[in-house]
Amino acid sequence: MRSMVVVVLLVAAACGGGDTAAPTGGEDASSATTGVPSTTSAATTPSTTTSAPVVTTVSATTVPVSEPTTTASPVVTTVPATTVAVSESTTTASDAVTTVPATTVPVSVSTTTSSAAVTTVPATTVPVPTASTLQPAQPDDRRPPNPFVNLSQEVRACVAFTIGAVRLQELLVVQAGPSELEALQVCIADPSARVLPPPPEGGVGVAGEPDPPTAAGAGGPPAVECPTPDPGPTSSTAWITENGRILDADDLGHSPVAGVEDQNIGSSDPRVVTLDDGSYRLYFAAFSDGVMTATSADGISWALGPQALPPGGPHVSLVALPGGGWRLYVVTDSAGVSYVESYTTSDGLTFTADDGRRITDREFPYGPIQSPFVLEMADGTYRMYLTTVPKGESVGQAGGNSAHWMVSATSTDMLEWTADPTVAITDMLHPWAGLEDDGSVTVYGGKVLTKLTSVDGATFSAPEYLDVWGADYHVVPLVDGQVRLYTGAHDYDEGSWLRVLRSSTVPWDVTLLDGGWVDGDFQLKVCVTGSSSTPIELHLTDQDFRYREPEREARAIDVASGIPPFEATVSLGSGGAVGEQDIERLLRVTDGTAVREWRILEQMYFFENGYNTTAN
Repeated sequence: MRSMVVVVLLVAAACGGGDTAAPTGGEDASSATTGVPSTTSAATTPSTTTSAPVVTTVSATTVPVSEPTTTASPVVTTVPATTVAVSESTTTASDAVTTVPATTVPVSVSTTTSSAAVTTVPATTVPVPTASTLQPAQPDDRRPPNPFVNLSQEVRACVAFTIGAVRLQELLVVQAGPSELEALQVCIADPSARVLPPPPEGGVGVAGEPDPPTAAGAGGPPAVECPTPDPGPTSSTAWITENGRILDADDLGHSPVAGVEDQNIGSSDPRVVTLDDGSYRLYFAAFSDGVMTATSADGISWALGPQALPPGGPHVSLVALPGGGWRLYVVTDSAGVSYVESYTTSDGLTFTADDGRRITDREFPYGPIQSPFVLEMADGTYRMYLTTVPKGESVGQAGGNSAHWMVSATSTDMLEWTADPTVAITDMLHPWAGLEDDGSVTVYGGKVLTKLTSVDGATFSAPEYLDVWGADYHVVPLVDGQVRLYTGAHDYDEGSWLRVLRSSTVPWDVTLLDGGWVDGDFQLKVCVTGSSSTPIELHLTDQDFRYREPEREARAIDVASGIPPFEATVSLGSGGAVGEQDIERLLRVTDGTAVREWRILEQMYFFENGYNTTAN
């Protein structure tokens, strides 16, 4: 049985979390990123007596039964009814048909005659099934229960972490593999466990696809090669950090609570509106302080303002009203129902509640709803995008959600809303939406910043991944065609804060390839193409503060910098204490100003679920 790596994650209930590394230089320190604004467990089967014919079909050739027997052509053997003993006595209560893959299994078979039985053996090598594989056929209404159905939310979250939420959904209707059943057993025993994908032992991996080949010789480099670079010009989107930390616990006067590992302090869930004078107002969740505000002349440096709403729903959105002022939308939970309510304001600071509820979770075939974002469409109607999770879960629960979707509703007056059953997009957590000049809609969301486009607000393109790791994104389009990005960051001890980034079009690009597991290390092939006047560097950092770790980089990265085009191999171990493992890091690629970054664990998930490369 393959070895499993177990990681226990403590995840913030509100906005994600992460590990803390000893600071050796972060985004605001003087470094190169400075200023970058099949195994199946056998079951013992009790003995019974065969009272009906048993037909066993096996696809092999050599059958050791007391003494080896070789069959060179199909053989039909009729013997008196038998009870077959294979390690343990096998029980057959009705007709059984068992098909077994070809292998040679020497076993002893004892027979007892009570009625007729027929065994048909094709010409090949015939293994005799073990007691755990020889099971009586059952009619449809007597199939064994699917072990992946009706899991508790804690066990479901645990399993989803290991095999992926998409695969977990598939296992509701398809048969699980041995490693997936093993993951389920671990999670049932300890729902707080998080089992990382182990190095494969060869053959078929968790996702059911052959493992990538490795170079000849143990410990050789991954047998994946970067594609030949395109000789023409290249460009991609990278990110400049304009402000790496605003509105943290210190700014808000929040103090850590003694004995609490994951602090609900600081700020999260940013929403920005542009004021008449061109300045900006930020609305954000401040935990026990409710929804707070801040103001800025440039969108980068912020001054704390007054409270807008008392504690309640963390995610809000605001829509400008035709006569001035805004309508604010927020989700509230009451008596087991989550619903959207709205407020109006003329000055952006004093709010009056609208009567009634805008829409409830009962109007969607899922569980609770959260994070409403409302957009006025080109035709003057309105569309709302929300986050939802499976029934029995809550958005942002401890340990994470087993799945989440972006759903939508429409309205003509901003007050009466109708759910749109055609919209259900996976992995678009806390969506932000914008209307383009041509009337199309662009949506950003997810943990890895993900972009979708739509001509009608309901039918979306394939996802584009923009290589930023964060949470609760808000986007402000800029006049030069770039965007300013507000996103959350979190640390277990220091709570949450906000970051401000700006997109930048750079003349270089990065493609990541799955190098597989080599000697216990997960390997990434990093292909850097295009051009740059400065060396492109590869960094490994923690995911919260983005502090570089030079010793880890020296050990894991074979080519740390170069002028494009060049390639590097990053070897990432899964051993060590929680929070200190290589695969828990961010890989950041930078020209010294702009950065693209990938969370290693997330990238491994993409590879396992069919995303073979990543580039933009």
